[in-house]
Amino acid sequence: FMDDKLVAKTVIPHNSKRILYRKIEEIGVKHGQVVIKTKFATYSFLLTPGKRKKIIARLKKLIPAK
Repeated sequence: FMDDKLVAKTVIPHNSKRILYRKIEEIGVKHGQVVIKTKFATYSFLLTPGKRKKIIARLKKLIPAK
């Protein structure tokens, strides 16, 4: 977590994702994955149930209300 964006690091550094909090429109869980939707893209992250709950709770605090 950064001050203004979420950074998801991957095995291949060129595939790392940086998502600005203000661009996130929806956060949810689907088939055991955290799903983050922006206007133009949907990102899915496979996490353990405990980490999934923590990430969603933290993101909901950081995302500005729309």
